Amino acid sequence: CSSGTCTRSTSEESGFTCECPEHYSVATVGDKQVCQAGPCAENPCGDPEIGHTCRATSDTEYTCSCAPGYVFNGVTCAESSANPCYPGTVATTDGLGGYTCNCTAGYMAENIEDSGDVTQQRCIEDVCYNKCDNGTCSRTPRLGSDSAYRCECHEGYDVKRNDQGEYCEAIGCSSNPCGPPEEGHQCSVSGDNGYACTCASKYFFNGTECEKATNALCSPGRLGTQANTNEYTCKCPATHFVETFVGDGNVNLQRCTPDPCYGQCSSGTCTRSTSEESGFTCECPEHYSVVTVGDKQVCQAGPCAENPCGDPEIGHTCRATSDTEYTCSCAPGYVFNGVTCAR
Repeated sequence: CSSGTCTRSTSEESGFTCECPEHYSVATVGDKQVCQAGPCAENPCGDPEIGHTCRATSDTEYTCSCAPGYVFNGVTCAESSANPCYPGTVATTDGLGGYTCNCTAGYMAENIEDSGDVTQQRCIEDVCYNKCDNGTCSRTPRLGSDSAYRCECHEGYDVKRNDQGEYCEAIGCSSNPCGPPEEGHQCSVSGDNGYACTCASKYFFNGTECEKATNALCSPGRLGTQANTNEYTCKCPATHFVETFVGDGNVNLQRCTPDPCYGQCSSGTCTRSTSEESGFTCECPEHYSVVTVGDKQVCQAGPCAENPCGDPEIGHTCRATSDTEYTCSCAPGYVFNGVTCAR
C-alpha cells in the first residue's frame, strides 16, 4: 500500500486492505498492492480550493470543470479573459459583454447561467462527439447509468456498454430475433439492418420478427394460400378487394379494403381510381350513359341501345336527340318512318 494506508483484515484473503488518497486507486504490481496515482492526483486543473475540479475519464486522461473566470484549455484551467471560448473562438459579440462561441470538434457551446442579462458562452467537452455510430446520441444519460450520454440505436442494433460508455452493436442472430429456430425460423446476419429472417410456413416477417399469420390480418376476409416466404395472402368478400402494400419488413403484405366498385356501374365496367372523389370510374357500352340512381352510379340505356333503326351492319345508324328520343340515318333504299328504317 505504498502512498496509502494498510490495515490488517481477517475478512480479506490477503489479510489486509489498502486505503488510498483521493485520485489514487489500488493496483497490483508484482506481488504487491500499491496506491497508484490517477490522472487527477497532481491537480492538473489547478488549485481545487478556488473551485477547479478534475474528473478522470480513463486511467490516463481527465477533463476539468473550472472556476468562474477560467476555462479548460485541454491541459489545465486558464484565465478566460483573453479567449473566453478556448479551445474555440468567439463567434459574435453584442457590445454589452455578451458573446457566443464557435467551438472546435469535440466541444460544444454552453450558455453560462450566471451571466446576467447578456448571453455568454463557453466551450465544453461534447460527450456525444464520435459516439453512438449506427444510432443517435442524447446528452441526457439513462437513470442510474454511469455513462455521460445515452444511445438510441437504429433498427437492427442494440445498446451495449463498456468502460467508455454506451455504443450500438448489430443485433445479429445470437438472440434468435426471428423466433425460435425449432419452429422453423431461420436468421442470417445482414449488413443492412443487422439480421434477416426466413420465416416458417404460416408466418410472416413484421420488420422485427416472424409473426403468426391469422385471419385477423385479412378481416373481414380470411387468409389465402401462402405464395412466398415471409408473406401471406388474403381472400376477401365481394364487398372488399385485396390491397397489397409494403410492410415494415420491406415485404409485400395484404389486407381486405372496402371496394368502391361494389354495386356500381351495372351494365358497364367499374375501375378503381384514386384520383376520383368516389374512388372509381364507370365505363359504359355504346349508347349507354352514366346516371346516378340513389347512391349508385349505373350505365343507363339510351334511345339507341336496342338499334331501333335496324341492323347497323347494313348501314342503318341511330343518333340520340335526347335521353328518350332518336333519329335514323338509313341505308340506301330505306327511309326513316319515325320509328325505324323501312323500304
